[in-house]
Amino acid sequence: MPRCLRCGNRKSFVSSKVLPASPYSNGPLSGLIGDFKENGLEQLTSMGAVKAVVNAASSHPKEYFDTCFYCGSQEVAWEEDLAAAEANNIDQSTYIEPTNHV
Repeated sequence: MPRCLRCGNRKSFVSSKVLPASPYSNGPLSGLIGDFKENGLEQLTSMGAVKAVVNAASSHPKEYFDTCFYCGSQEVAWEEDLAAAEANNIDQSTYIEPTNHV
């Protein structure tokens, strides 16, 4: 499950890989929004994303959901990465997994 290191959000994230369906400033940050719960991805909202991308994001959410829906931060960490950081004695509050943006 993802967590925004800036605002603490654990529920809604968007993908920087998918452009917004609308270019307006009051629209969502992406055409792909994921809502998470403790057991993982709960709901996927697609606004213009092609089916192959939706299926890939559903199967591999960690590769797609890299931006906080609420504050727009890309300082997103996943629970398993935070657990690994803790196991290696890395300060969790400053740990950010490296991302490869296309």
